[in-house]
Amino acid sequence: MIRWSGWLREILGWILVLVGLYGFFMALGLIVNRQVIGGTVVGVLSVFMYRSGVGFLKMAVAARICQQAQDRVYPAPARPTPVRPGRPGA
Repeated sequence: MIRWSGWLREILGWILVLVGLYGFFMALGLIVNRQVIGGTVVGVLSVFMYRSGVGFLKMAVAARICQQAQDRVYPAPARPTPVRPGRPGA
């Protein structure tokens, strides 16, 4: 479950980063066409989306690092070897 939520955070982060970048270019186009108020609104919203995407990416990377560290500190217990009946001590 942890690995899926990590991937979900990372995918959501990349989507938000890309939408934020798209919004920056859209705001630039609006400002060039002398629609300053609309460009400003789109630009501010794009900043928030971009920053949120970067935050999601940071959380996903931190979760992955913590999971790897936990796997190293607490490795999975080894499986017991099966004992065949009729061959004691072999």
